[in-house]
Amino acid sequence: MAAAISYMALVYTAKPRVAVRLVNLPALMAGHEHDLRFRVKMRSRIKKAAADLRIYVNFVPSVEPINARYGSALELETRNVRTGKGPSRYVVITGIRISRLEPMPYEDFVVRARMPAVPGTCRGWVTCFAYGSADDCGVSHFTLTVT
Repeated sequence: MAAAISYMALVYTAKPRVAVRLVNLPALMAGHEHDLRFRVKMRSRIKKAAADLRIYVNFVPSVEPINARYGSALELETRNVRTGKGPSRYVVITGIRISRLEPMPYEDFVVRARMPAVPGTCRGWVTCFAYGSADDCGVSHFTLTVT
């Protein structure tokens, strides 16, 4: 009985863990705008779903995010680009919902960004938060190679 109660408490208090990664990354040319497709997937074994995620996509100052499209058919858009830590630039995607039980247990979103004028390697990171939570649900890193 105590094990069942402990398990139920764990399920209801655990935060969903998610991972975000770049998919279908095109060849990135210096000074050009490119669509970067990201995929959000459940990483948690305890939680079956993550609802109302706030996803912060951060870029180094040399990369200029322009907008983000999200939603099941990429029908929603935000152009609210902000200055963040370091001074990074970031865009926020809100309301993402994913479930491990769906036939497609992930959701994609696209960030349009202008690459730096000089070829090289740029790093970025994605931080996810669940609705009403101050704790993150996961931080993912990515690298952009600009030619």
